[in-house]
Amino acid sequence: MFIDACNAGKDAYVEKPLSLTVVEGRKMVEAASRTHRVRRWERSGRSIASLKEAAELVRSGGIGQVTVSELIQHRQRVAARYW
Repeated sequence: MFIDACNAGKDAYVEKPLSLTVVEGRKMVEAASRTHRVRRWERSGRSIASLKEAAELVRSGGIGQVTVSELIQHRQRVAARYW
């Protein structure tokens, strides 16, 4: 779908995992570069249905008034020379 979207002139958004194989992933990157489309690879899980439901539960007051929130983020950093 990603390659078809690029070929149709559409920008695309995908979540991790980008593809099921290295070959498929490389084809996706090539299609985005060749067609000059904006591509967004996300790994935050914002499109996961259960997280959307949890956010709506908080927004609607379903768990009461939220007074404290804590975020823990684990991110592996890679040296710039590898990008």
